[in-house]
Amino acid sequence: YPDVDIIVVDNDSDDPETLAYLGALDPTRHRVFHHSGAFNYSAINNRAVSEAQGRLLCLLNNDVETTEPYWLATLAAACLVVERDKFLTVGGLDERNFAVAFNDVDLCLRLNQRGRQSLYEPRAVLIHHESVSRGLDKDPVGAARFAGELAALKRIWKTDEIVDPYHHPQLSRASEQFAVAL
Repeated sequence: YPDVDIIVVDNDSDDPETLAYLGALDPTRHRVFHHSGAFNYSAINNRAVSEAQGRLLCLLNNDVETTEPYWLATLAAACLVVERDKFLTVGGLDERNFAVAFNDVDLCLRLNQRGRQSLYEPRAVLIHHESVSRGLDKDPVGAARFAGELAALKRIWKTDEIVDPYHHPQLSRASEQFAVAL
């Protein structure tokens, strides 16, 4: 990828190995920005986008593992890869309502409102180690934030009223684990 612009936004990392890794990155190929304060995925990525110069954006979590060398070429137009001008046209990620969860869903729905389709690309295989770097939202503060973001998704997009015509009616709509609806 000769024309790739790699931007790393560090949100107060304190792990010595991480800091050493970031410090060893080649500044001619990588730009590292620091984003202090509470974790806000939307704000962090909006900051990166404001610094980006490329036509396509790939918003990639630090806990995603690639499994094959051509994953990025396969995605260019699909793992949240989006054209920069389209991202900016809809206002980027919603930092206020979706600081951590559902920001990708909200972005895709706003793009869909403007006639842009969200595509699934089965040839790009990545493993997302969900929340490995920041932990799960099991504490009261994280659980409350998650509940608020879920409520915002339902309020703004009426997601509890959406019926996916391709979702099997015998599977639970509330589970990502293909659980049988009871």
